[in-house]
Amino acid sequence: MSLMPFIKPTAAPVSYEIIGGGGAGGFGRSDKGEAYRGTYGASGGLSSVTFPTGTVTSAGATGGENCKGARGATGFAGAASAYGAGGGVTPRNTAGYAAPSASYGAGGAGGGGDNGSTYDSGGCSGGGGNAATQQAGTAIIPYGTTLTIIVGSKALGVGEVRGGNGANGYVKLIVDGTTHTYTTAGTFTLGIT
Repeated sequence: MSLMPFIKPTAAPVSYEIIGGGGAGGFGRSDKGEAYRGTYGASGGLSSVTFPTGTVTSAGATGGENCKGARGATGFAGAASAYGAGGGVTPRNTAGYAAPSASYGAGGAGGGGDNGSTYDSGGCSGGGGNAATQQAGTAIIPYGTTLTIIVGSKALGVGEVRGGNGANGYVKLIVDGTTHTYTTAGTFTLGIT
């Protein structure tokens, strides 16, 4: 009885999750501000992994609308990502809440508006930043291949009653049961087993 020779594998499956940076919340104003509608907070950065067969990307999310809400309104919450909630509803006259750092790719909250008073006409509030879309799948990669990883940065809020920051992007690779996570750019080489 002859035994079949052992054939050493030449490639392995690599599972991935990729998400870009979250968008910033739109800003609020202490006085009026309707003219800013139709302008938006900053967008997050793109995340990607380059495989031999091509590059998988998750674009950074777009920012929230500046002065989206009525005068004296609270700032809108940022959009949740696949990893968690965005920045929460923000009180009046308060800078937008940032997305939690572990909510990779989530949006920041809009800045709160101003109620106004006898001598102040009030100001509008900002819209919440958007969340990036997670890309996930599995690729078969030859041993010895080096993958290039880019991780998108969060968008930063600006303005008088500034919008909240989004959350940074994220990349996760799972190879042979081992998880490799990236919150900054890097490379990964699939070692020969």
